[in-house]
Amino acid sequence: MSVSASTVIMSRNTRVLSTAHDFAAKFMNRMTPVESATLANGLRVATQGGGPNGFATIAMHSKTGSRFDTFEKQGVSAMVQRAMFHGTTTKTADQIHAEIKSLGGNIKFEQGRERQSVYINCLSRDAEKAVALLGDVAQNAKMDEAALNAARADALEGLKEAENCSAFDLKTRLYHQAYETTTRGASGSGLAFHPNGDAAHMKEVITADDLAEFYNRSFAPSDIAIVATGAVSSEGIVQAVEQSFGGLTKSSTNQTDKRYTGGHVKQDEKVCAPYSNHVTIGWEICGASSPDVIPLQLCMEMFGSYDRFHNERTRAFWIRYCNEFVSTQLGNEPLEEVLPIFETYSDTGIMGFHLQFKLGEGKIESLRYPAALQSEFIEYAMRLQDEKVVIGKNLLKSKVLADNDGCFTTNKTIGNQIISGGGVVPVEQSLQRIDDITTQQVSDTINHYYYDREPVVASRGLTWTLPIFPFIRRSMFKWRY
Repeated sequence: MSVSASTVIMSRNTRVLSTAHDFAAKFMNRMTPVESATLANGLRVATQGGGPNGFATIAMHSKTGSRFDTFEKQGVSAMVQRAMFHGTTTKTADQIHAEIKSLGGNIKFEQGRERQSVYINCLSRDAEKAVALLGDVAQNAKMDEAALNAARADALEGLKEAENCSAFDLKTRLYHQAYETTTRGASGSGLAFHPNGDAAHMKEVITADDLAEFYNRSFAPSDIAIVATGAVSSEGIVQAVEQSFGGLTKSSTNQTDKRYTGGHVKQDEKVCAPYSNHVTIGWEICGASSPDVIPLQLCMEMFGSYDRFHNERTRAFWIRYCNEFVSTQLGNEPLEEVLPIFETYSDTGIMGFHLQFKLGEGKIESLRYPAALQSEFIEYAMRLQDEKVVIGKNLLKSKVLADNDGCFTTNKTIGNQIISGGGVVPVEQSLQRIDDITTQQVSDTINHYYYDREPVVASRGLTWTLPIFPFIRRSMFKWRY
């Protein structure tokens, strides 16, 4: 008899999860609400006070990710983000770096497919100065050869670090295959899988004129959100933003399209690990503003994650899942890692899972590993129980609270909501939306986005031992019967 992961999880003691409501109530009592404002030019400002005394995080989130590169010059957006801080018409690169140090903090960059973010962690008394610095680099950056060379070195270093992560590499390949005919398939760095996506590409193809062209058509007020969290004054931040960004009047000319194709991309690689396979399976879902997002998030929380190196308590249900369900059918081939994938943007998204497992010596039978996990989603669509949804709701609530705890994490959450979702969603409203979801809604939503949909698959390692694409495609519906 096979035992599904969702059934095994029900055997866990749920008394700990029953305290989620009490914890959420205490969390909300100490949380300061988010205050939002929109300038006359369309630029949005959001602030949340009540953070650690004397500390603040100021961020500029912009809708200028790698999906807005041209197909021939992928990687420009990543370099523009770094080049902005290597000299403006009013300050040299050394002066900018000295000013950041004088703020008593540091700077952090995030580059994604849709959203770019620059965070400045500083003393709260210098929050307005941080806003002024962001306003300067967003409007007056030089984008000359010196900035190009400095940004190229920064981008290459970041790309090198990212490509050393197998899960990141497979997810990047997954997106490239899913949207292979558009720049939506570019990685967050914008460079991977370009025909010349290497150091030579960055040195020879991308020029200072390319940086200037992207910079001039991007960073329109309607594409920018300034978010301040920590010990900040909402009125003071809005005034500082008005002073620094109020004169920004250009219109956005960034255009993009999405064309989901699906399919399977393989990379045979014996050296990554002996007898090891990495598989990432995903499928297209809705955008971030759709009401279907919460039921899908509940699905992924119920699905959970697994790491062989987790402690016994954390991985208890996955151990039983592997021993009673997977291992009984496949032998003793050890499952190394399972990671859920859930990313949404303004108009589309991808959900699925990343799977890593090792084969015993001489064994090549691994057809059922991906299919066993795919069948779990059919289980949710056809035979979902109320008790499982309650557990998923508590887990999702905990994630929502964690995403709004701390200056940096709260800032990132608010910025993503504004850029991809269209506006700030208060925490209490998010929790209420989760409570309002019914079991039938979850099943119907999963059924709509999973059943008989075209999957996209990326695999790496001993790929000749993996199921062919038609087998994975058939698993999107065959377990129903």
